[in-house]
Amino acid sequence: MIADGRQDATLDLDDGSFVTPEADLERLLHEHVKDVGAEFRVFVFPHLHLDVLARRSHFQIAKGDAVVHHTLEPLVAELKDTVNSFVRWPEGQLRSTAHLLMQAVFQRPGDAGTVYLQCARVATFAQLPWGAIVRDRYCTILLERLQADDQVAPAVADEVLTFLLPRKALRVRLVHCGLSFLGRDPASDPNLVAKLQVLVDTDFATQEPVAALEAWLRLTELGLVAQGVLSSPAALFRLIAPAAIRESRRELITRVRWAITDLGAQDDLPEAWRTQP
Repeated sequence: MIADGRQDATLDLDDGSFVTPEADLERLLHEHVKDVGAEFRVFVFPHLHLDVLARRSHFQIAKGDAVVHHTLEPLVAELKDTVNSFVRWPEGQLRSTAHLLMQAVFQRPGDAGTVYLQCARVATFAQLPWGAIVRDRYCTILLERLQADDQVAPAVADEVLTFLLPRKALRVRLVHCGLSFLGRDPASDPNLVAKLQVLVDTDFATQEPVAALEAWLRLTELGLVAQGVLSSPAALFRLIAPAAIRESRRELITRVRWAITDLGAQDDLPEAWRTQP
């Protein structure tokens, strides 16, 4: 009771039976997200940067927030700028870019292909104020998850690689991801081969000989034809020292010998490969 005799109201949490609805970010952030309509939009909220939220949580001694920040520390260490970066597709909901990536990695929803493509688009948005390191880390996590997904259609992987192809710092990751989808769908193989031809050039073969050799072997074993340095043993093997392969991936030497024998191309090998014990 209060002084004038009216009954006061006490608010408390329920008994645990209430099901908390999914956060409606557009309602919570309505003062910042206005008149979006059906257009695709990107939003960056400085007041929701994790550094700001962590300081506020510490000042308020907010135990629940502190637990959430503790849980997200590994994400924050690598991809802090993705937490307060939000995107909204037409007819879709407002989502943080960190949420999208974690959804792809941990949940694999029924529309996983759509989520993978959304993450790939996010990584290339010039509107997002991310540095190259954050973008490459975002892409790396996406590519690793995509490569491990044996259910997603190769056509989805091809589209993701199309978005990420310009990220030169990720060429090894892009090559490995492309190779993992070769041979699954004949309709997608030509596009994947075309991307491998672009990725595995002379500079790449010299700097990343193991990945280049893996690409040639996979193409050869599947009977797929490529151009450029992947076109023949003579084109590729002159760029790769067999000693470098033997030291790091000895089993590839055996696979090379089998592939060369099957092709009947022993005479196309450079002298260093023919005489290597």
